[in-house]
Amino acid sequence: MQPDKLFSRSARLMQPSPIRRMAGLVNQPGVISFAGGMPNPATFPDKDLRRILDEIVERDGSRIFQYGITRGLPEFCELLAGLLTKRGVTIGDGQGLMVTNGSQQGLNLVSQVFLDPGDVVLVESPSYVGALACFRNHQAELVGVAQDEDGIVPEDLAEQAATLAAAGKRVKFLYCIPNFQNPSGVTITPARRARIVEIARRHGFLIVEDDPYGELYFSGVKPGDIRPLKALPEGEDVIYLSSFSKVVTPGLRTAYLAGPEWVIARLELAKQAADLCSSSLDQRLIYEYCRRGLYEAHLQEVRDFYDVKCQAMLKAMEQSMPAGITWTRPRGGMFLWGTLPGGMDAEALAMEAVQHLRVAFIHGGPFFVDGTGQNTFRLTFAKEDVPAIEQGVRLLADFFLSKVAAL
Repeated sequence: MQPDKLFSRSARLMQPSPIRRMAGLVNQPGVISFAGGMPNPATFPDKDLRRILDEIVERDGSRIFQYGITRGLPEFCELLAGLLTKRGVTIGDGQGLMVTNGSQQGLNLVSQVFLDPGDVVLVESPSYVGALACFRNHQAELVGVAQDEDGIVPEDLAEQAATLAAAGKRVKFLYCIPNFQNPSGVTITPARRARIVEIARRHGFLIVEDDPYGELYFSGVKPGDIRPLKALPEGEDVIYLSSFSKVVTPGLRTAYLAGPEWVIARLELAKQAADLCSSSLDQRLIYEYCRRGLYEAHLQEVRDFYDVKCQAMLKAMEQSMPAGITWTRPRGGMFLWGTLPGGMDAEALAMEAVQHLRVAFIHGGPFFVDGTGQNTFRLTFAKEDVPAIEQGVRLLADFFLSKVAAL
């Protein structure tokens, strides 16, 4: 057998995740990990879910163990529509909704339905590596759009769109994470959201809005300031994705997307070919958890849980990090983003830190599509407790100081 001649072109282009590639190192006992962005198991409502699971299996096992409807269980979709209404997104009047096996499946379905080889996808710089891998697997050309502490820079978005159009290239969509972005922790301001939607409409491309962290906002954040792009007056064509993975549990793999009915109908066909339907058991479990009023109270507990950790990390950074290193100040989510002085190689430093300091972080280069970002890094405050966060940041600060001094 000659594998290179058997694999498809897209398969030959597949690249390993830089985060999962480090898993063997960062998951060793004794390592303080600011690396993987997994939700903290302490936030999982195990007891409530176990009780509900016992009840629904006893009462309705034959139904929940059967194949379901591709778009999702009707009662669950109705509940999701209600959750979206609270965020300002109305399902109806030409809009549709579909349950997916995690938001990653939603991204893959969107890519399958919209992307031909060579099509352009605009992405934030930096952007989520899982999405970048998905778009690359569908042989799209990825073009980065600048962002700062207020999110995507509208002027750069408009310039990139115009330049690509002048070159005869077709932009299919902009992919963005407006709230507490992975990896940067940055949130797009309300004024910029409106401008981004207007630019997309003017240039004729879609927006794929990924919002897994929107419910994880911290004290002082007004929900109106993180209103989805899809909820804006001209946002009806936005494709909106969200998930229960970060706020309930990732193991249930329950997510959903909303968009124009003409989009959802085509995505439904793609999902039928992919997996027929999402798990009826998972949907029913989340449905009952929400229906019984447990979800809202749990959300506040999870917000408070991560808020404490975030503030501890920010305080430790302020107290310890040497001059010349900057970082974002997230108001929700799980991540902050750091920038080292130019010329420093965060990838080499990440390997050295985990092997010798027993402190893990993720280097930033893979989050960019233009080869930049070698001096950037991502930290998550989700995993460790406050003393470990404080200790880990102090160790990293001393480590970075020695490297800055050697420049």
